[in-house]
Amino acid sequence: MSTNNDNRNYDRDQDQQSNERNQNQNQHQSSHQDQRGDRNTDEQRDNSRNTSSRDIESKWTDIESDYRKRYTNLTDQDLNYRDWDFDNMTDRIAQRTNRSRDEVNDEIKNWKN
Repeated sequence: MSTNNDNRNYDRDQDQQSNERNQNQNQHQSSHQDQRGDRNTDEQRDNSRNTSSRDIESKWTDIESDYRKRYTNLTDQDLNYRDWDFDNMTDRIAQRTNRSRDEVNDEIKNWKN
């Protein structure tokens, strides 16, 4: 009889350990999926920002001369940029015109010729 109880206790303990392992694996997988989801969301946000920046930068080349006419206090140094440095240019414009970079970007993006 003692052997039967021992076997049942052993089986119960094995089942409990197996359940705990499964729970740990499920938690790990869920955590890993959450991290991937966060990473995908960050990448989507970055891609969206990059696309938006490229759109604004592209628009800038179309409106630059009109922009210079409207804001005569901005210098060539304020308005010149390299391909990788557009954000710094919009920061300089924002500082000179007492606005935020987002306001400057919105203005460029929505500029009417």
